Amino acid sequence: MGIFCRFIVYALILTAPSMASCGNIDEKALYEKAQEAIDNYPGDQAGLVKAGNLLNKIYKSNPQSALAHTGLGRLAYKKGYINYDNFNKESLAEAHSLFEKALSLDPELFDACYYGAYPYIYEQNYQQAKVLAQKALAINPNSAKVDLLFAEIAKRENDTNEVERRSLRVIETSSNKKLIEDAYALLSWVYQAQKRYDLAEKTYKKIIKLDATSPWAKINYSRFLISLRKYDEAIDYGKQALAIMDFGMGHHILSQALCGKGVALYWKDKRPNEAKRFFEAAIQHDSDNADAYYGLGMSFYSIGHRNKNVAEIEKAEKALNKSIQLNPDHQQAKIALNQLKLLLSAVKK
Repeated sequence: MGIFCRFIVYALILTAPSMASCGNIDEKALYEKAQEAIDNYPGDQAGLVKAGNLLNKIYKSNPQSALAHTGLGRLAYKKGYINYDNFNKESLAEAHSLFEKALSLDPELFDACYYGAYPYIYEQNYQQAKVLAQKALAINPNSAKVDLLFAEIAKRENDTNEVERRSLRVIETSSNKKLIEDAYALLSWVYQAQKRYDLAEKTYKKIIKLDATSPWAKINYSRFLISLRKYDEAIDYGKQALAIMDFGMGHHILSQALCGKGVALYWKDKRPNEAKRFFEAAIQHDSDNADAYYGLGMSFYSIGHRNKNVAEIEKAEKALNKSIQLNPDHQQAKIALNQLKLLLSAVKK
């Protein structure tokens, strides 16, 4: 038993009421509520806490509950999420331990196979993920979840045709809103990979229509719009996402959209004063955006060079230094900084 699971056991020994006082509980109902709470995270920031309370209630009543271990396994890797497909390794290891325990208690538990495959996907162990996916298929051949699981594996293996086939089948056969949203998200990846951008855009809009209150639906669409250089729309959807929920990825992507708009204004439209405002806004949302500091430095550089304004050129020097500090390999910033130093030296003479 892993550290996380042992901690739960020790905590329960110290704090739980006697088993008799727990009474009879409906494990399945509590488990389903816990899964719903996890599904609503991160839109509902308290989702994981709610799920943990419900699953611990099951565990208190029955420490040998396969459902409790399955739910806690999913909770473990969700808590270890960092960004994109990156997870804390210890959290994934703990999830494996909990899913293995669940399957030892109930070898035919579909959810233990289904959710148990995901930590392997995040570790890029696709062979083991397929083993559990096949077992889930054998337990429930008609589950749309199985198609979704195989589609997730196929995505990591860059098999766009398989992802599209499986995702479309989920959309056609399932009435589960979350599964349909997840299938559309996979389709959007397919269409982008195939450069079918018109279909990708329609797919993102379908996801937003399915759940207009989802900050992730809107921020993912914003990121897609950035790839098309539709910066004004990307900024709008980024702001909409942050109005729903204040989250780091939202600020990061909005910063990219603002920076992209600044780049277009500076290099394409030759409007450094306006570009400067967008670069400054980008930095407000992500102070680690090296490209935004580079753009800001270039804007100050252009304004200072035109007006022979030492103060503006010094601001440019500061911004370019910051860009290089954040990204030591930023060659454009290095070249611009060397040129700026020559100009500053000439201006000060």
